[in-house]
Amino acid sequence: APPDALATSAATPEALATPAATATLVIADTGIGIEPEDIPRVFERGFTGYNGRLDRKASGIGLSLCRRILDQLSHTITLESTVG
Repeated sequence: APPDALATSAATPEALATPAATATLVIADTGIGIEPEDIPRVFERGFTGYNGRLDRKASGIGLSLCRRILDQLSHTITLESTVG
């Protein structure tokens, strides 16, 4: 995200008293967004996208690593984004 982007997060426990308890963690920012054609690839190792990457380098490992960890824990990760 650009230096002036705002990022927030919130965790919402749902029915934590049951054995099948779930929790949702939402992370939102005011960055430039992800191009629709890039969204299917954001969890691929090494993929960095092209929107706003002209002046910075990225490894493309962050979201890939998150997905691998969550897969091992039988959890899911999803992404929604709007350009602009």
